[in-house]
Amino acid sequence: MQGSLSQISLTDVLQLCILTKKSGQLRLSRGNEAVDIYFIDGEVAHAVSPLGEGEKAFFHPITWNEGNFTLTKDASVAQRTVSRPTRDMLSEWLGVSRELERIQEIVPTENAVFRIAEADGQFSRPISLSADEWKILSRINSARTVKSVAEAAKLPYFETAKIICALHKEGLVQLAAGGAAATRETARKTVADPVPPGFFDRMVHGLAEVSGPIASVVVRDQIAALGATEDAFPKSRIPELVESVCQVIPDKRLKARFQQRMSEEIRALKVPPANSQNFTL
Repeated sequence: MQGSLSQISLTDVLQLCILTKKSGQLRLSRGNEAVDIYFIDGEVAHAVSPLGEGEKAFFHPITWNEGNFTLTKDASVAQRTVSRPTRDMLSEWLGVSRELERIQEIVPTENAVFRIAEADGQFSRPISLSADEWKILSRINSARTVKSVAEAAKLPYFETAKIICALHKEGLVQLAAGGAAATRETARKTVADPVPPGFFDRMVHGLAEVSGPIASVVVRDQIAALGATEDAFPKSRIPELVESVCQVIPDKRLKARFQQRMSEEIRALKVPPANSQNFTL
């Protein structure tokens, strides 16, 4: 089994390995990075990443939405570095994925660049920072990307992004190229007749009713697979996106339920018939 993470999300790949009780080595690669996760009958037994072994290696690629994966069957496990039940780690994975979506409101991408906020007398109380927060703050210099800051601090990207969000909340750092909201607004202005605010939330809610908490990850991955972003998605491509999302719903009854809900959305948004002619129930 092999493929591209731009076509199938890493969350789906992991769930497939777990639910079908795979045994072997799952290699994930992106650029110069590689993560190996070893399964025994669907249970994670060992994981290795550039940051070490065990659970932290398992969670290392959680932000990846591009790269490749290869599952080598029956690859031997040299040692066991993961003892926690895999179902518990998968639940945490899904929770972290949802938290990551909130973080992306402040840290839109791993290539975002932050700078130290200008002192303007706004601080009226002492601010205490943890060792990791100081480690991150000291490496923000208006030039390093968030990914580079994480690498320099030797911390996982997710932890780094979460810390930057906390520093941003305290008013200590700012997005160097302007606020995330400004970035989103600029993206929207480049698209004629973009999807209105709130649509993707409704789409995720509708998908969650038939597929569970993985819905937000599925929608985000399918948008990326179409070469677009939520901030710059044309309304005319909604039927195309719905068809793409439907491909990951195996149950025909649940798929029809989701399609019906999206048909109502398409009618309400008055998507031009010429662009929705391939969307049928």
